[in-house]
Amino acid sequence: MFATTEYVAFSDDDTHWEASSLREVCVLDSAPHVAVLSGKVLVSETSRIDPMCWRMNASPLDREDLPGPALIAYMAGACVFRTSVFRALGG
Repeated sequence: MFATTEYVAFSDDDTHWEASSLREVCVLDSAPHVAVLSGKVLVSETSRIDPMCWRMNASPLDREDLPGPALIAYMAGACVFRTSVFRALGG
């Protein structure tokens, strides 16, 4: 089965997307050179931000012309890919 949408969101077996989470995907519409967005992960009932999110936000990579930090990795269970890029990489 193939995704027929412009974007595809991933989650792990212990994560879920809040109802309003995917509204931010519109960032990809205005940044055609961005292939993947890593979501902000909130942990447990306290909704504290996962420490890895803070580390990725502090990325030392140049973020010029990007809607957020430039990353060399992303959280596979909390990301959104351009479907075309996902397919091009063998997905």
